[in-house]
Parts: sequence; C-alpha cells; structure tokens
Amino acid sequence: MFFIPRGIIYHDIAFDLKYYFMALRNKNLDSSSINVFEKRFANYMNMNHCVAFPFVRTAIYYSLKMNNFKKDDEIIMPPITIKPIIDVVLNLGLKPVFVDIEKETLCFDMDKLKSAITKNTKAVLITYLFGNVPKVQEMIDFCKSKELFVIEDFSHALNAKYNNKKLGTFGDLGIYSCSAIKTLDAFGGGLVVTNNDKIFSYLQKCQKELKPTPSSTLKPKIMKNIIWNFATRKAVFSFFIYPLLKMTALVNQKAAKKMTGARLDLKPFDVLPDLWFESFTTLQAQAGMELIGKVESEDQKRIENVNRYKEVIPPASTTVVHKGCEPVYWQFVVYPKETEAFKEYLIKNKIDNSTTNLSLVSALDIYEKYNKKCENAEFVHKNAVFIPSYHRLTEEEVGHVRLHLKKAFEQESLSK
Repeated sequence: MFFIPRGIIYHDIAFDLKYYFMALRNKNLDSSSINVFEKRFANYMNMNHCVAFPFVRTAIYYSLKMNNFKKDDEIIMPPITIKPIIDVVLNLGLKPVFVDIEKETLCFDMDKLKSAITKNTKAVLITYLFGNVPKVQEMIDFCKSKELFVIEDFSHALNAKYNNKKLGTFGDLGIYSCSAIKTLDAFGGGLVVTNNDKIFSYLQKCQKELKPTPSSTLKPKIMKNIIWNFATRKAVFSFFIYPLLKMTALVNQKAAKKMTGARLDLKPFDVLPDLWFESFTTLQAQAGMELIGKVESEDQKRIENVNRYKEVIPPASTTVVHKGCEPVYWQFVVYPKETEAFKEYLIKNKIDNSTTNLSLVSALDIYEKYNKKCENAEFVHKNAVFIPSYHRLTEEEVGHVRLHLKKAFEQESLSK
C-alpha cells in the first residue's frame, strides 16, 4: 500500500492546469460572472446576499470597519486561527480578547465567553474549527442579548448544520474562505453571506473600491495548487515527498515545517498589505461555479469515513456531536494520550498525520500585550492529530486507517 497523505486539494490537476493556462493567456470572463457566482453561493447558503472579497481577512476588515467602533472597543476572538485576523483587528484600533474553546466542540466555552464580556465588548468572531459544530443557537442568543455584532467564520464548516440550519447563517454575517485545501477552493477568496440589506449595500460599496487583481497575483496561487495536488498523489507522496520531508526534518526541523505549511517567523503588520485589497477575479468566480455542485457529495463520503473510524476509537478521544449538530469534519481530529508516540505509530503504518498549522494567536510573542492563557486551545493546538478522511480514500485505505487507529488506541489503553 502507498503512503496515505493527510490532506488533499479538493479538485484534480487537470482543473488546476486549465485555469493556469487561462491565467497565462490572461483569458478573463465577463465581470458579471462574479455577480452570478455570488448569487449562486447565496442561494447555496439559503441567504439573500453574498459579496466576494480577495481574502476572508479583507471581509472581516470591512465587516468590522462598517460598525464605526471606537478605539479599544473589544472584539472576542478564537485562540486558534490565522494570524492576519489579529492584524485586521489591531489595524482598526480595536482590542482582541481571546476566549478559550471546548475540546468537545472546538468552539467557545460558553461560561468563559460570558465572563469575557465587558461594557467595551462590541463584536464576536465565532469560528467553527475543523468543521465541528457547537450548540450554536445558545451562543447566538447570548450574543444578541448583549447586542453584540456576530461574525461566523465557517471556512472549515461549509454545509455543517445546527438544527438543520447551515452554519454561517445565524449571526449578522457569515464568512467563508475559498483557499487551498478547503472543500470549495476557488484559488483563494473570501465570501460574505448576509440577510441584512444595509450590510450588503455597505460591503458592495467596499468591494467596488478594491483594486484590480493582476494576473501575476493569481498565477502563483494556481501553481501552488498544482504542486500541492501533484505532491499529494499517493505514489508521488510515498516515493518522493515523504522521504524528502523526513530527510529535511533530520537536518532542519524548521525547514521541514515550512514545507508542510507551518506559519513561522510571523511578524506584525504596521500597514496591511496591498494584496489584501485587490479584487476577487472572474476566473475565481468561474472556478467556484464549476466546483460548488460537487461539495455535498464529497462531504458525505468524508463523513462516512469518519463515522467508520469513530466506531473503533474511544468516544472521549475525539470531538462530541450534540443533538441537532451535523459536523462535516473538514479535518477529523483525535486526542491520543501520548501524541508523539501515537503519530509515530501511524507513520510507521504509512498513515500521514499532523497537528494543526494554524497559529495559537492567543500566545503569539509578537502580540504579547494581548496574550491570554487558553488551556484547552493550547491542548488542542499541541495534541489534536489530523487523520486522513477525505473522499478520495479507497475502501482499502479507509479500512487500513480504521484498523491502525483501533490498534493505536488499544496500545494506549494497555500501557496505562
């Protein structure tokens, strides 16, 4: 059996190559294609409106700016996310306040959320980490009772539901990142959905002020997908990529981490990059239109794979599914007792795995002033192990992963 990579690009190399050559020829589509995609995505989410931005961080920037919050007004943030979000918050003169998460749902601990609210709290950014689902309505009801502006980041949780309602549709607005390895990957982009006409009108105005995106911006994004797509093909990964990573790690751990997408050497931004304020492109809209129809069927296969794994592992070793919750498991995580030994056992049995490359932003040295001790988030960041579960796994591969998950947890049980 080939080595099983832990993650993939959710479209094939032929798709990537087609769009790369379109970008090379500077072949663009009528600008109305963006509006068509926005309407399609809004309908897909059962929402009235959608506005496309170049990045989720850009969407958050304008969503917060719209409210004219005062200097040092507080924004509740998740402790595990991408570092650019804290840059946006600080650039607007606002204060990030981190609230710890539950290990069971990977979303805010409600008691800690309630205790974090002060008279200066103005907004809450809810993130559904790795496609898991908390008791959303309880969280939303509390935020609304405090008159807080609610942004839902459902970038990991497209099509996840609570009480048959899609995540991203509960707050004032929802945001989705179409970046690499997402289930709907349009070579980047940040989509905002809302039912609020005033929010929609404001964000449309902001969208029109964005700079045109040169083809030199899009081509490297597509090429990165091509390389990643090729590298995660099982034969290539088995005979070239994994041995290369292993050899690199022996010489330079830092270089090996960078090769797998780790965010290292982070620096604060005094000025937000111009790249963040370039337009979502017509080529990206066309890519999104082509891909959106297959997301749910791929979700279902991934969920089925995860459910098979969960049959053979201790319930306490992974996240919890509460009544009414329908997770999509963009990444399926488990909590071993001895993380490094567990990871090494899977590697020996040709199952790639990893902890997250997202930043523990609540503990970044570069923003020490805002650091907050978040014990559960720290545990998750260090110990939650990603297990391959994507839709392209064969029955044999799913069975192989299932068998060795079972054995790995049995060995932990016997070693008590």
